[in-house]
Amino acid sequence: MINALLDKLERTRPFTDQEAWTYFKIAAIGEAFGWSLLISGILFKYFVTPGNNTPVLIVGQLHGTLFLIYIVAVISLYSSLRWSRKRTIIAGLASIPPYGSLVFEQWAAYKRRGEALKTYREITARAIIVQGDKLLAIQPKDSGFWSLPGGRAGAGETVEQALVRLVAAQTGVTPSIDRLSYILQYRHKSTERLEMFFNVSNAAAYKESALKHRVKKSNLLDEISYVKPRGNPALKPEFLRTERIIDSAGMRDAPVVILS
Repeated sequence: MINALLDKLERTRPFTDQEAWTYFKIAAIGEAFGWSLLISGILFKYFVTPGNNTPVLIVGQLHGTLFLIYIVAVISLYSSLRWSRKRTIIAGLASIPPYGSLVFEQWAAYKRRGEALKTYREITARAIIVQGDKLLAIQPKDSGFWSLPGGRAGAGETVEQALVRLVAAQTGVTPSIDRLSYILQYRHKSTERLEMFFNVSNAAAYKESALKHRVKKSNLLDEISYVKPRGNPALKPEFLRTERIIDSAGMRDAPVVILS
């Protein structure tokens, strides 16, 4: 019967991860508080009212209620927290020793932080703007290298929306986003990075003289210019110096190239 209940909860996941974690923290702290009440009642019995079991009975009932709430919380929340059966059993057993639920909660919080870092993903959008045999490149403040216009997407916006916002802010010209050409995926320390490179169909609107005039008043960029990608050591990421970027930009039906 218990296994059937666990299976059902595992399939439904009735709470979001954040909701489940908040409820579990409350239950774990409540269970630890119950231990404090019980220990206080025992001390009160022996040192204040010797031989009177009433304080222990009262706080014992409160502790028992908080203990049951904790166990119910573990069983009902484990699927939403994506815990394994083993971790769920350990969480339940942690309520047996005094303050064990609090120790488990701290350990589980530590594991959550580590797992969150492992799965953190940073998404960046870049614009491929071609004129002749050159790519439009920017040099952000204090970067020391050239990259394509664009940058990191913000919360709640699509990659295309981020690219339009960033390129317009950097150049003063709103890009017409064309097809996705390249996807670069790699890991830097604990962050998974995903860079997406889109062709821009209104490349003729990006006049170098006007862009250079604009960058003099910019607090975002040090330089903006058209650069030749082939063998340019200052252009990053590296694949821009080796892939046939210019040729690919002129093809309407070229497949998306995935790099890692």
